Amino acid sequence: MSRSPFESPIVTLMLAGDAFSELTPTDDIEAAFEAFKSKAWAVIESSNDPAPYTTAWNLINLYAQSSLVEFSQGNVSALDKLKEQLKTSIELMP
Repeated sequence: MSRSPFESPIVTLMLAGDAFSELTPTDDIEAAFEAFKSKAWAVIESSNDPAPYTTAWNLINLYAQSSLVEFSQGNVSALDKLKEQLKTSIELMP
């Protein structure tokens, strides 16, 4: 059984990115981030060549993770930075 293009890992990731952009500080940001990160990894794993995804993955795994820590330590403005980083990571994917 083949996958519909609407079920592809990149589409799933894009939908997760859209949903993340709508989150507020009262939402479970950490769980949403982990779900996004998992979906990004699924995109990379579905690729024949993961090398072009390095920049996007580093943005998620290093920089966005750091913003998540800032947010969890009470810096509410870090959520906007985190949202932008996740959006950019999708744009960086081939």
